[in-house]
Amino acid sequence: MNRSEMSSGNRFTVGDVEFEAVRFQSPIPHWRPKIVETGEILEAGVFNSDSRPKMKESIDYFYQRICKGHDNHELRRNLKIPTTTVE
Repeated sequence: MNRSEMSSGNRFTVGDVEFEAVRFQSPIPHWRPKIVETGEILEAGVFNSDSRPKMKESIDYFYQRICKGHDNHELRRNLKIPTTTVE
């Protein structure tokens, strides 16, 4: 796995989930989203990986289309992020 170091300028939030764009050099240069809360880096091809703005736009589109732009629980469920319940 060949990736370059991350910086805080690569962070963005969609819904209530914070992501960080991670640059990979192999097999070809591309970006992959990391879910900051869990540290999981999603597989290549899940979202557009040509550039950071295109990747963020792809995640935003997913949020608007699948999660109706407001359903954070649905976003977390689709990304398999555990939800915390307040008792």
